[in-house]
Amino acid sequence: MQFTTTGKVADGPLGTDRPNVVNMAGSYTVKWFGMETSLGLIQTIAQGSPRSTCVGVVDSASACQFYDQRGTWATFSQDPTTGAFTVDNVEHNARMPFLTQTDVNLGHSFKVSKTNEALRMAFEVSAINLLNQHAVLSVSPNPFAQGNQYLTFTDSSPLGTDVKKFLTGYDVAAEATAQGGMIKNSRYGVPFLFQNARTLRLGVRFIF
Repeated sequence: MQFTTTGKVADGPLGTDRPNVVNMAGSYTVKWFGMETSLGLIQTIAQGSPRSTCVGVVDSASACQFYDQRGTWATFSQDPTTGAFTVDNVEHNARMPFLTQTDVNLGHSFKVSKTNEALRMAFEVSAINLLNQHAVLSVSPNPFAQGNQYLTFTDSSPLGTDVKKFLTGYDVAAEATAQGGMIKNSRYGVPFLFQNARTLRLGVRFIF
């Protein structure tokens, strides 16, 4: 899997690559009647991670070859009569939507001893992804569906696989058409991994 469908060495942005990220953080503490109340806010705005087409080959749908290169997304269509595949569009530097997240922390502490000011009880509540946003982190990358959802490259060699063909490049749509019986994957491009939902964490601390 070190080579792409065009015979290139697999390169490009990794699946978690987000080169442009803005993080803003602020907090404010109020002291009143010997108590302290603090409010903290973190706002994250991040560029979407790469979106890549990855074609299952040889004997596995999970061990796939990237279409042209990582970060490239190809749109396929299939003729319902002949079953022939065509590539309608190729998007380079394809990415998921932007990810935004708001985290909030609220804390309150108070003295528990009149003779020792260092003794304090503190309560905290943290809300991760306060607005419960659900940015798409990944979509189904395999455009084909048939049995194990992969292209085979059989030949008469002792290995039984035309290694040279899938390591030096091939026309994906033409190969899927020629192998016959392949169908377009209805899940192709459908989101399956999302930003974590809102999480609340409660904490109690005794400070001495």
